[in-house]
Amino acid sequence: SASTTVIGKNRGRFMKSYKNIVAAFGVAALLVGAPSLPVSLMPTSVASAAAVPSARIMQVVPVGNGEVTVTEYGDVNLHAFRTADPLTDEAYALESKDGVVLIEGAILKSDIQAWKDYVDRLGKPVAGAFFSDHPNGYDILGYPIYTTDKALQNWQPGGSIYGISGGLVNAFGDTAASALPAPSEIAHVVKEGETVQLAGIELRVLATDDEGFELEIPALHAVYRHMMGSHVHSILGSRDFIAQEIEEMKAYQKAGYTLILTSHY
Repeated sequence: SASTTVIGKNRGRFMKSYKNIVAAFGVAALLVGAPSLPVSLMPTSVASAAAVPSARIMQVVPVGNGEVTVTEYGDVNLHAFRTADPLTDEAYALESKDGVVLIEGAILKSDIQAWKDYVDRLGKPVAGAFFSDHPNGYDILGYPIYTTDKALQNWQPGGSIYGISGGLVNAFGDTAASALPAPSEIAHVVKEGETVQLAGIELRVLATDDEGFELEIPALHAVYRHMMGSHVHSILGSRDFIAQEIEEMKAYQKAGYTLILTSHY
């Protein structure tokens, strides 16, 4: 489509309240749509002005209890895994002729194993997995981990993702993937603003005003962010918050993004 898909962003004013909500109510707060973790500041340079390859949906494949939609963007295929779990988790794989790059994991062990089986059936080497807010399942996937130092510290005791993972175990028991990566298990700590090329695919790590990060994917004219929300994990918590979202969606349009990927939408 030539029109820009705008999904929006949010800012840091809810950071402390979000952590307090999670600490008080655990995963139940997420299920009822508490404000999300804030996401990135707009970068000074974003997607190039080159034409976006026409997107063509290739197939929809049942995977576990969910499905994977495969969309072709020129030389890169996007595999979008929509789980059927209670938090509507989504994970992504970017496939080139040289290999595969993953973005984020999921909650339930069964979904993660089904996702791994699907990715392995592609028959190409997995160059790496970018984890920001959903590192759960890294041990099942077993691929090289790419993250920022800020996100990595957030997975350790005292971090909000560490606390949320504990809440997931309380909610879902042994079916939840609770293991989180230790610093010694990281293949590459990426600096904010750094561009990494894996499997011939360029990805730029965007700075955020929370502990996570976003990814710019120039080949798709896309940006990955953790959350946006209207009726799925609503993050529209106040008039001021909505006004911020509108301004940030305009910034997405100005940046030239035509696709926004999130972990829950």
